[in-house]
Amino acid sequence: MLVIGSGIVGLSTAIELKLSDPSLSVIVVEKYHPPQGASTKNAGFACFGSVSELMDDLDHMSEDVLKQIIKMRWTGLGILRQRLENRNVAIDFSGGRELFKKAGFPSDSEIALANKLMKEALDIDHYFEVGHCTDFEGFDNKCIVMRHEGQLNTMEMFNALYETALELGVKFIFGHSVETINTKDKDVSFTSGLQLGYRTLFLCTNGFTRNLFPHLDVVPARNLVCVTEEIAGLEWNGVYHFDKGYYYFRRIGNRILLGGARNLEPEIETTDKFEFNEHIRAELIRFLTDQICQGTEVKIEQWWTGILGIGPSKLPIVEEIDKDCYIGVRLGGMGVAIGSYLGKLLVEKAKSSI
Repeated sequence: MLVIGSGIVGLSTAIELKLSDPSLSVIVVEKYHPPQGASTKNAGFACFGSVSELMDDLDHMSEDVLKQIIKMRWTGLGILRQRLENRNVAIDFSGGRELFKKAGFPSDSEIALANKLMKEALDIDHYFEVGHCTDFEGFDNKCIVMRHEGQLNTMEMFNALYETALELGVKFIFGHSVETINTKDKDVSFTSGLQLGYRTLFLCTNGFTRNLFPHLDVVPARNLVCVTEEIAGLEWNGVYHFDKGYYYFRRIGNRILLGGARNLEPEIETTDKFEFNEHIRAELIRFLTDQICQGTEVKIEQWWTGILGIGPSKLPIVEEIDKDCYIGVRLGGMGVAIGSYLGKLLVEKAKSSI
């Protein structure tokens, strides 16, 4: 069994393969170490979708499809949570909040519809509740509280999944980038000169997929994230969303992690290049200084970019694209929640080829 990509989906696929049959030979090949896509460069949010994001989703898909996606996220996070707890890595499910512009709070009917979706998908009553938040400048005093949302340490998550795979006997080859895939002869050639045959191939390349399969409806989306230096006097806690989930921030100790704003220039940010968009960087600095830390001097210690896999639909692509060749991509910015379930789906779909 050959797995390309060692992000959440790749690691989860490898783990599921070994759990299904410990005698299987499973090899994971990855270009970077650690992987540099969204799995290690995300913001550490364990979320399912805010009210404004779900309302926006309904402009592009039916309620049934959206409920299917929500179920996938919930199931995936359950799998991930168990695996992390087995390695003493916790997900902090202390809840999240969505902020809104003044006079931009959602209507009662929109909140009711969002709660209806969660009830029918997850059998949870009143998932979204109206709360109050006056910690930040320029937002409505009311917010939406999401009781079941959480946060985690991204690298601790990766290391836990990696170590789990190693203990199960998965072998890893780092530092090799795919050049060509020959599904007729069932082998993969890498730019380094390495060539590997396979019985079954699993492609878990998400935001980098179009480099191999440009015909698939999945494109990269670059996301910018920053972390501040320590800030004295922080009093608020938790994770926050704004503007359909395009802005998000949370407190890490006495620091603030902030990311997003790619919706300002979506065409430019449809790229897998690890570069900084100065317009978006300036906007995140403005948002941080003007709306989160009003009047407080803040210095940013670190910036990074992560590459998401998105497309015209938020439903992941999980399919056999050639004989004994399977792909699981397009996580739609919800990889932490949905990635572990995609690994399970891939192995189930490939059952006849394993």
